[in-house]
Amino acid sequence: MQLAGLPEREGLQLFTPASFGVLSQGLPSAGKTFNYPSGGASMQFMAAYYSWPQGDSAEQARGGGRESGPGVYLAAHDPLGEVKTLSYARGTSGTFALAVAATPPGAALAMRPSDVYTVAWPLVCSLFEGDWFDAAMIYRAWVLPNAVWTRDGPTSPPAWFQSVTTWVNSHWQQLDIFNVTGGDPAVVVPRVAAIMERFQMAPGEMALHWYEWDLLGYSSDTDEYYGPCPETAQFCGFDTNYPDYFPVRSGFGDAVAQLQDLGVPVVPYINGRIHDQNTDVWATMGFAGAGKGLNAATTLASASAEGAVKMGVMVASFDVCLKT
Repeated sequence: MQLAGLPEREGLQLFTPASFGVLSQGLPSAGKTFNYPSGGASMQFMAAYYSWPQGDSAEQARGGGRESGPGVYLAAHDPLGEVKTLSYARGTSGTFALAVAATPPGAALAMRPSDVYTVAWPLVCSLFEGDWFDAAMIYRAWVLPNAVWTRDGPTSPPAWFQSVTTWVNSHWQQLDIFNVTGGDPAVVVPRVAAIMERFQMAPGEMALHWYEWDLLGYSSDTDEYYGPCPETAQFCGFDTNYPDYFPVRSGFGDAVAQLQDLGVPVVPYINGRIHDQNTDVWATMGFAGAGKGLNAATTLASASAEGAVKMGVMVASFDVCLKT
């Protein structure tokens, strides 16, 4: 379904389902497609609305002070969360379109004349008054009682998660750039304590995402960096040896206990989406849970060592992934 002819005019606000949701002032590009379900699309809806001009106090008041106005909501109310795409595209004469498209099961395989696919879920298009929050409430009102992942509840995160106002990571600087000491427990604990003191944070307000908490395939962490790679390892370092996360760095357990005493929850960084093909368990477990192409070759994703490490992309619904 495509909802076309929407005016691309001043005040346009576009909500797209990437990650936790992204709000853009105007169209950020000529068009983009979001693949659901994935980190690139965590919800099955989009919305576009037009904020009221500055100074229009009556309309601002109606919106509770938010930059809100008339809008349109487009969604797939699919309780099973089947594969689909959501997209926007700039049209002609100052317009744009929103669209939702179903992806049939086995879409990578050649279709036969007898193959029939019927969409079993409705597409919902609705006008609303407000902003992205009001659009999200439309989706929420449907998804909580109907979707298989929410209808049995509970949907509220644990109490410690709700009290966190600030997340920090130990030392990841994007593009997989690290300094060699950032994951060291002797470095992490005082840095976290210093941040809490500097910003006068109470226990429970900050949480830590800890990178390089394990040996990453190295022989030890007693030499410079982590020391040499074992003779049996082809690669070692960040984004290698998944899912062999252990052993941990020296002092890691004690450091976690200290951080918890400070009121800081700790989430170690892992990557469960990919599996290093150089590990011992790849042949016995990893290959069975990895996505395959039509020729039964493993779907690959490159990570670390300038793309030299071969990773299998795991399929979360396969038994080996569900039971591991």
